[in-house]
Amino acid sequence: FYGLPLGFDWQMNHELGHTYMMSHVWQWRASTPDLVGPGIANGMLYDYMGHLGVGNRSHPSAGQKFWSYWLDDSEWIDATAGGTFRIVAHENGPIGFVKALRIETIDTREYWVDMRRLWDEVPLLHNGVQIHYQDTPEDPMQPLPNNWYVVGPFPTILDSQTPFQVGQVFTDTARGVRITVDAIGTDPLAGNVPFADITVERF
Repeated sequence: FYGLPLGFDWQMNHELGHTYMMSHVWQWRASTPDLVGPGIANGMLYDYMGHLGVGNRSHPSAGQKFWSYWLDDSEWIDATAGGTFRIVAHENGPIGFVKALRIETIDTREYWVDMRRLWDEVPLLHNGVQIHYQDTPEDPMQPLPNNWYVVGPFPTILDSQTPFQVGQVFTDTARGVRITVDAIGTDPLAGNVPFADITVERF
């Protein structure tokens, strides 16, 4: 188990995840401004399919949950054609609410958009939205960095750079995909459930 002094709960969850069709997940550190270009993969603190994930808060991403049939059909949306959508946190959001967006592209790559709300001590993660990409179900599912790339040593808190905040935009020009985080808040009509409004454009 990578020689790390981690608890048995992580090891068991990680290996059982593989039996449920979950691949590894690495925090991607792009080495150029192209966030899906070359870079360095790093372990993840908040996902037990990454080799640093620990504890009950370290859920796999919503995309991994889709592949393992963890999400009900009502809890994810095919956003490939584009549009504006509302999602809620996938680790503790209520049953029946949309927790993830899946966006297929012109090749085998697909993007997944989700949000986490169990990591209060990491403000960018707690208040942000994650965008993952995966080229095949067997490949690692990698969250995109937050408009940041490697120009020197890694930051101390590796996971603080990943989530996209309100107003931030990710564009994959080669595949004609643009994802914008429009709003983040709580919905008083739905028990104050945290939500994010996301716009997906195709071009």
